Amino acid sequence: MAIQTGLRRAACVLLVLAAVPTARAAAQDLTAQQRQRLYYEVKPAVVLVWASASANIRVTVPADASLGSVADASGEPLVLDLTSGFSSFGSGFIVSPDGYIATNGHVIQLFQDQNDQQLHAELLFAALESSGFFERDAVVRSIGEGMPLTQDRKIQVTARLLPFARFVVERNLDVYLQNWRRYAAEVKEYSPPINAFTGRVSLPGITVATGKDVAVLKIEGSEPFPVAALGDSDALAVGDLVLAIGNPFGVGQTTTSGIVSGLAR
Repeated sequence: MAIQTGLRRAACVLLVLAAVPTARAAAQDLTAQQRQRLYYEVKPAVVLVWASASANIRVTVPADASLGSVADASGEPLVLDLTSGFSSFGSGFIVSPDGYIATNGHVIQLFQDQNDQQLHAELLFAALESSGFFERDAVVRSIGEGMPLTQDRKIQVTARLLPFARFVVERNLDVYLQNWRRYAAEVKEYSPPINAFTGRVSLPGITVATGKDVAVLKIEGSEPFPVAALGDSDALAVGDLVLAIGNPFGVGQTTTSGIVSGLAR
């Protein structure tokens, strides 16, 4: 089937998938056995979306740069060769047999070209932390007498080194089905998160756009994919019972229940 790629439609898809039953009235009186059956019907269409990036980073700081860190303590140019990795993951739902998937925008946010600067900041921060640079900085600068730096201080050091860093980044976007079979995915539609979430490192001067927090991905396969049937978001009402089915934190598929707490948020 051909998917409607408008972002408003995609936003409705995510809302309705949480309340997978297509008949609203029936969903309000499900027995435990019916909920279990519904879960196993939908389960094959629930996927894990995994976005990852690896990078080789070279930081070259001139000797005369005043960074307030270990970089200017020796009076010599600072050269760092670092490696780093970053990943983001979340749930998605196959919504067409030919492999269209609805997920949240924040899952792939840092893997969009317009967010390269934020991704670079995340990668540099992780590299500096894993290499022990922050601790060496603390010792040389006598900050906390060698004790671990505060998070704010680490972010400051990262911000000062970022303009001197060059990155070679490899990105991957994969989708894992229930049987853990992996498929390479392509982004077809993307709308940024509702809030300007910027990951672990929030640096001054880096802005992240906001939107509807929706993404549509596409995977290719030799056979039709299992599908989560779509309902009608216009039929939802506050207080309706919903089942949330997903793969949180990559630990495996789970389900829980609740109610619709608000609409058009």
